[in-house]
Amino acid sequence: MNNNSQNFHFEIKNGCIVYKEGSDVVLLDTGSQQTINVANDHLHIFPKIHEFVDSSITILKGMNTMSHRKILVDYLNNEIFINGIPEIASPIARFEIDLRDLWPTIQISIDGQMHRMLLDTGARTSYLFTPYVNVGNPVGEIDDFFIGEPSLFKVKLFEHRVNVGNQFVCMNFAPPTESIANTLVYLGVDGIIGYEFFRNFKVLFDFERRRFVVGR
Repeated sequence: MNNNSQNFHFEIKNGCIVYKEGSDVVLLDTGSQQTINVANDHLHIFPKIHEFVDSSITILKGMNTMSHRKILVDYLNNEIFINGIPEIASPIARFEIDLRDLWPTIQISIDGQMHRMLLDTGARTSYLFTPYVNVGNPVGEIDDFFIGEPSLFKVKLFEHRVNVGNQFVCMNFAPPTESIANTLVYLGVDGIIGYEFFRNFKVLFDFERRRFVVGR
């Protein structure tokens, strides 16, 4: 490993990656353009982070500090490796990352149709626009949170078949709330890939080379 390499054990708190780095508690959020610390919270998001994720978090680490890094998140063993890391030994699929404006997106097939989706490690739930999501099989509902919402809210989940390499994996997606839908329209994407997807895999965010690699 190189001198800048780091590895951490993380916990999943309400679908989010949370780990200790020195004296700070970090929330790793690829769905945020900016890194924000609790002492300089100009967006006033930390009260919601503390309420919905973990009250000890001091830094939200966003894409402005990750866009030239290589980050392996082993969701199966709760380990994260930053820089100086090997490739995933048995990759299932590789996707090209579009990183314009520091929003990491990929094209992925859901129920046989290609969709551009935001890769968001700060999202508990995966979302897909209503015209597409409602054709899936209903599988219940859960509580979720979003920085643009004032409180927790319930979302209905629908099961869909996602093409991951040469495999089809059943994943749950929810229809977006109005504030989430507005965000999707602004980003020009059909949905969000969140913890519901990531938790099944080891995932490599190779932002420097614009690659997203999935393995087990």
